[in-house]
Amino acid sequence: MSPLAAAAGVRALLGIATHALSNRRSPRTCHEAEYKMLEAATNAEQAAYDHPGFNDRFDAAERGVHVSRGIIGQSQNYVSSVATLIAAAVVLARLYPLLLPLLVLAAVPQSIASIRSDRVAYLAAVATHKDRRAKHMLRRHLIAKDQSDQVRTDTLAPYLLKKYEAGAVRVKATSNTATWDRAKIVCVGAAATGLASSLVWGLCPSRRDPP
Repeated sequence: MSPLAAAAGVRALLGIATHALSNRRSPRTCHEAEYKMLEAATNAEQAAYDHPGFNDRFDAAERGVHVSRGIIGQSQNYVSSVATLIAAAVVLARLYPLLLPLLVLAAVPQSIASIRSDRVAYLAAVATHKDRRAKHMLRRHLIAKDQSDQVRTDTLAPYLLKKYEAGAVRVKATSNTATWDRAKIVCVGAAATGLASSLVWGLCPSRRDPP
């Protein structure tokens, strides 16, 4: 068996084992996160429920529990990507030692743009958190069976719908602004990366065979 075939086989077996362990650990991680959240909530003082930021923090913790389901899988993908990059860097360093640091520098603008873009999305999510939570509560009151008679007979429906639409407009405006800002950041980062890559490849000597 050739070394390449053996390496491919080992890689496939490791991939299967990692995937199996990931699927096994994800539910346990989600359970632990949910248990810690509930434990913290039950240990909170009764007066904490009247605090303006308590419900917001609890909702954020609840979303964190749901997000924890994919943390292990995302970590697995991250480790695999890093290993692939390291392997490619080793090969590239042996072929053209000067090319590796130049390519790393060329990728810096796009990396900065990605970080800034994700930050804009995060800040938009934080800014619209209260409106999204209010929309969820209003939607529940509008469609709940227990309040359906009051909503229809006490003319609450137009008022609740108006409040719901006002929150939706604010969320949409903030999301659209964040989307536009992210698009500008990504375009600038892509342009800078393209220019840097062109300079890198322009500076590299043309060779038919690697040394």
